[in-house]
Amino acid sequence: MVDHPARPKAFTLVESVVVLVILSIMALVGKVAYDSVIASGRDALAQESLTNFVAAQGLRHDTLGSFKSDPSTAQEILGSYSFVDASTSSTSHEVISFETGSADGEDYVLAVTLSPSGRCFLIKSFESASAVADEKWFFEEGVVACNASTAFVSSGGVPW
Repeated sequence: MVDHPARPKAFTLVESVVVLVILSIMALVGKVAYDSVIASGRDALAQESLTNFVAAQGLRHDTLGSFKSDPSTAQEILGSYSFVDASTSSTSHEVISFETGSADGEDYVLAVTLSPSGRCFLIKSFESASAVADEKWFFEEGVVACNASTAFVSSGGVPW
C-alpha cells in the first residue's frame, strides 16, 4: 500500500469563490441601503429649507401684512439661502424659486427647491383672515422644471 503524503488543510477554490460571492452580495445590499438613507436625508434638507422659508414669510405677513416678493431682498428673511424669481429653476436645496400673489381674497407664497437627490419640492402657503393652509408636493427628477412658475400647475405631484 502506498502512503499518500498528508494534504495541507486549506480552503478549496470553490469555497473561496462562494465566500467572495456572499460578501459581494452583502456589500451591494449595504450600499443600496446607505444610498437610500442619504437620499432621504437630502430630501429632508430640501423640505426643511422650504418650510423655514414659508414660515419666515408667514411671520413677515403676520407682522407687515404682506409677503416679501422680491428675490433680491428675500435674503433678509433667511440669509443662508439664495432666492430666484419664479421662472428660474432651482439647482440645489440652497436655491429657492418663489413667487407671491393674491387669489380669491387670500395671499399666497409658492416656494420650490430641488433636493440633491433630484426631487423637486414645492410648498404653496395661503394666508387668509381665517386660517393658514399649506399644500406640499414633490415631483420626480425630469418630470417638471423645478421652478415656481411651472411646478404648481403641473400634474403628477405626490404629497409630502
